[in-house]
Amino acid sequence: MHRTCALAGLLLVATSCDGPTSSEQDPAAGTYVLATVEGKAVPHVEWSGISGYSTITSGEITLRPDHTYRDVVQRTHYIRSPAQVIQEHDTVQGRYRVEGSRLVLTAADGSADTLAVQGAAVTRMAPIISSGPSNPVVWSYIR
Repeated sequence: MHRTCALAGLLLVATSCDGPTSSEQDPAAGTYVLATVEGKAVPHVEWSGISGYSTITSGEITLRPDHTYRDVVQRTHYIRSPAQVIQEHDTVQGRYRVEGSRLVLTAADGSADTLAVQGAAVTRMAPIISSGPSNPVVWSYIR
């Protein structure tokens, strides 16, 4: 009788240790979908000129409970001459940490990006390369 109870207790302990406890879960973990760029719904025309235009078609940031992330942006470039359509799929992966209302993404190459977190929303201030970091573009993601 004692062996059966001890074995049952051991199995209960072993199975209860398989997954993370609620204190180990990261409340920021989840998938945040790109909803707007500069307040306009995605897809969004990123640039336009005489040679064509480029559209941000989708994006998402996935924060995993193990503090790794995947940041994906899909763009479509429409070139007028010679006429062509180019699909671009950018993926960055690395580790993340939450510091109060800031989300810091550190890519595998060591580069870092800091985003603002407010509830189920994440905001990225992306600099416009042609005009510098003083004129950022706002990307808003929602979970």
